[in-house]
Amino acid sequence: MLKLFLLIYLPLAVVFTVLSQGYLEYDNNLHLARQTLFEEAEINVARNVLEHELDGAVSDLRFLADLPSIKHFSGGQRNMKKQMEEYFMSMARHKRVYDQIRYLDKHGMEIVRINFRNDRAEVVPDNNLQNKSERDYFRETIKLPRGGIYISPLDLNIEHGQIEIPYNPMLRFATPLFDAAGEKNGIVVINYKGGRLLENFRRSFVKHGMLLNSDGYWLSSSDARQEWGFMFGRRESFATAYPEEWKRISTQEKGLFMSDAGMLAFSTAYPLPDMVSYGSVAGTRGYLWKIVSLVPSAELPQASLVRSPFFAVYAIGLALLALLAYLWAGAVAARRKMYEARVENALRLEEITATLEEGLLVSDQSGHVTYANPEAGRLLGWNAQELIGQQAHDWFCADAADPQSGAPENNICAAIRRGEKYRSEEESFLRKDGSRFPVSTIASPIVRDGKSSGAVIAFKDISERKHLETAINKHMLEIEDLYNTAPCGYHSLDNEGRIIRINQTEADWLGYTREELTGRRITEFHAPSSAKSFAMDFPRFKREGFVTNIEVDLLRKDGTSFTALLSSKAVYDAGGNYLMNHTTMVDITVRKWAENELRDSEERFRQLFEKAPIGIAMTNENQQIFAANAAYCKLFGYTQEELMRMTITGLTHPDHVDMTRRLATDVLSGEIPLYTFEKKYLRKGGETFWGRIMAFEIKGHGSRKRYLMGMVEDISNRIEQEEHRLAKVREQRDVLVREVHHRIKNNLQGVVGLLRQHASDHPEIAEITQAAIGRINSIAVIHGLQAQTQLEDVNLDRLMASIIEASGDRIEYENRLTLPVSLNREETVPIALALNELITNACKHRSANSLVAIELAAAGSDTVITIANHFDVGCQPAAGDGLGLNMVKSLLPRKSAHLLVTRAGNVYTVELKLSSPVAITGIGYAHNGKCPVQ
Repeated sequence: MLKLFLLIYLPLAVVFTVLSQGYLEYDNNLHLARQTLFEEAEINVARNVLEHELDGAVSDLRFLADLPSIKHFSGGQRNMKKQMEEYFMSMARHKRVYDQIRYLDKHGMEIVRINFRNDRAEVVPDNNLQNKSERDYFRETIKLPRGGIYISPLDLNIEHGQIEIPYNPMLRFATPLFDAAGEKNGIVVINYKGGRLLENFRRSFVKHGMLLNSDGYWLSSSDARQEWGFMFGRRESFATAYPEEWKRISTQEKGLFMSDAGMLAFSTAYPLPDMVSYGSVAGTRGYLWKIVSLVPSAELPQASLVRSPFFAVYAIGLALLALLAYLWAGAVAARRKMYEARVENALRLEEITATLEEGLLVSDQSGHVTYANPEAGRLLGWNAQELIGQQAHDWFCADAADPQSGAPENNICAAIRRGEKYRSEEESFLRKDGSRFPVSTIASPIVRDGKSSGAVIAFKDISERKHLETAINKHMLEIEDLYNTAPCGYHSLDNEGRIIRINQTEADWLGYTREELTGRRITEFHAPSSAKSFAMDFPRFKREGFVTNIEVDLLRKDGTSFTALLSSKAVYDAGGNYLMNHTTMVDITVRKWAENELRDSEERFRQLFEKAPIGIAMTNENQQIFAANAAYCKLFGYTQEELMRMTITGLTHPDHVDMTRRLATDVLSGEIPLYTFEKKYLRKGGETFWGRIMAFEIKGHGSRKRYLMGMVEDISNRIEQEEHRLAKVREQRDVLVREVHHRIKNNLQGVVGLLRQHASDHPEIAEITQAAIGRINSIAVIHGLQAQTQLEDVNLDRLMASIIEASGDRIEYENRLTLPVSLNREETVPIALALNELITNACKHRSANSLVAIELAAAGSDTVITIANHFDVGCQPAAGDGLGLNMVKSLLPRKSAHLLVTRAGNVYTVELKLSSPVAITGIGYAHNGKCPVQ
């Protein structure tokens, strides 16, 4: 009997096993394919969300960098700061995604900073502004060319050197600013709230999504403790946790593969992939994110019969085959073994079904349960033994009426009654506590002698799957909402240019409902010029597949127009035929207005510069001329091309070159804000003229370079008239002075005559009278000098001889000069007064029989006058602190005359040293030799 049983059963079991395994692999592959499509869809949605968010931030940054108020402010118009702050405030309030908007000068100092916190935008006071010159985003941005964009890594915000608590993920976008000359003078920075970006990213996934940076650290994870490890110096990362998987992910753009960890789907997101072709984004290809979905192996369908939910069916099939084989063999074998075979079969069936992960019920024809495995009891909320004998209809026919009432039967009940097989992926079973739960079920009839004698019902709880489907549907609704309410317009066109889909944002721009727009040609809403361009460009677009940043003028329903920036990508079928396009639009009406305002401002400055009635020129730091208006060219007699090869000092008279250089240096160094200076210039033919120059600094836009702007006015006529007037005044003054001093000198000579007559009449006072006559003669000499020095310099030797002769005392005078020395006419009278006082004092204090010795000599470039006299031993004259010497010191020039008084024994010596410009060597005549005067 055993041999017969094996001959029948084994071939059937092998065929059934092969068929079951094939079906299981097919079902497993089907589920795996669905899982793959689902994960890839989530990855693509997440990447699109990231790139869309960052695209908007860059558009806003470029808009801010082009604002006229920023350019005017950086060009020196500080009154534009308030307007710049208002633009920044408006951007922060309306966008609500920027934590900070800042303007930094070229040294990294914050000039304007707007904070958006707690739904409020506010200007940061000047005393709270910080210097960011050491931050990476500033150092990298200031190196970029015009139009370059710097995007920082996504990290946690740092304020005053500390990570901000609570965590504030941040992306920084920055671009350099340039002036009209192409020089950098600062940067604009916007801090994008990374929290919103990460939140939108997480909503793109149901369960398994992760965002990694280029080093394999978690930026977003289902386990928040894994995030931002690189900010705290932690070694733990996705790259260290899954090294083999990370090696493959980090070297490929996208893909899907299986590993010991599970199924991994991944893609690469570049912060701004569309900008790579411009070469204007700092480090775009080196800076990337990895979007990864990891479905653990435990959650994947298994291709093993033993582990598969299908194992219950397989086991039942084997059991049925075994039963058939056994019955067949039992028909041949003795009837006495039938009972033992049935017992053995029942035990085997119970062992198999007890290990199933699906609920299994066996019912008879009337629907009463004859067998229930433990999993069925657990799912239905009963003990498996409690289910035996109960009506199965009460659980899986819970929505049907009593069959005896004539109402329609439940599908499972009908299948059992008719003996048909029934399979459903969505049924609802009733638990013991009255609650319902969704199941997938298979009901297979038990047929004996051609009649249905019952059924085997296998079922599985699909609550988790239903929850997942609900989550997916919710996610799709969120994506649809994002599409319709995005801050930019979206539409798709068919092959004829008709609108087949449009989002609510663009419909609102145009003033129509989406239903009114669908099916109409897009050119109906174009301005005539844009409609004509579309007709020419649309066929080419369908061939090439994309356009970027195209300006179009659109008409609203009310007849008004606005300008939008359009980018579009075509979608093709497998045969390469155009199906539709995906088009995004950004309203740039405000930006266009700002550009027009900037052009008007530049034109007004150009008109003012070119048509100014006075000469205006601009120079660089080396005083090289690089711009000059027509009045300036006419004033100097050069063409503009000739002036471009010249410097300001080349147009300046040599008398004023040094002063011009010094003043220009002071302005450029910041010591003075501007200077006004009257100086002499040289015209092209060498002619000299006087001009009045006013010059001030102009800082280069976006650079360290400084420029000077100078305005020159010809004042030659005024200078000439002034000099003529002063010459007349001097001439009249000199005549008057000479006449006055001449009369004083004559009167003094008359007094001398009277004194001499008096001395002759009174010999007893002759000595005293003679001394007075000497003093008066010296004073007469001085007045004679004052009458003379208005016209010419005075020879020092002649002056000394006149004073000595006028004193009438015993003096020995010696001139040792080899070259004549003259006194500056402005200092002649003070020097003469001082010499007269020194000689008079020396004569007054000398001993009775001694002479006063006076010597005139040279000491290098200086002239030295030495006066020495002998005095009586009992006499103690003051040495340097008497009234007469103090008067002499007050008369002498401070910088060009030095007086030294010394005493040796009974010899008293005074040394007066004169230097330039008081004493002028080589002018006049010299008298050599001794000249004793009695």
